[in-house]
Amino acid sequence: MNRPRHTKHDANQADIVFSARALGMLWLDTSDNGGEMLDGIFCWRGQCIPTEIKAPGKAGSLTVGERVIIAKLAAVGVKAAIVESFDDVLRAFGA
Repeated sequence: MNRPRHTKHDANQADIVFSARALGMLWLDTSDNGGEMLDGIFCWRGQCIPTEIKAPGKAGSLTVGERVIIAKLAAVGVKAAIVESFDDVLRAFGA
């Protein structure tokens, strides 16, 4: 199932991305690509992590498409992150 273009971002996304950029992370927003796509990719210190940003308390509410792409990524050895806060982003990078 395709996601509509110009999807509505979770309210916490701007704050998470702002904090990440302030620390020197690169954020590649892929949310408008539709289909089996996560919100974006954080890159930092030689790593890139596909990331789904969820509102606080909603980390378990993945769409079917999100679950499918996370499984496909895992099948090729790529771990995706589901984050609700900037601290979750840091944990995904092991910081």
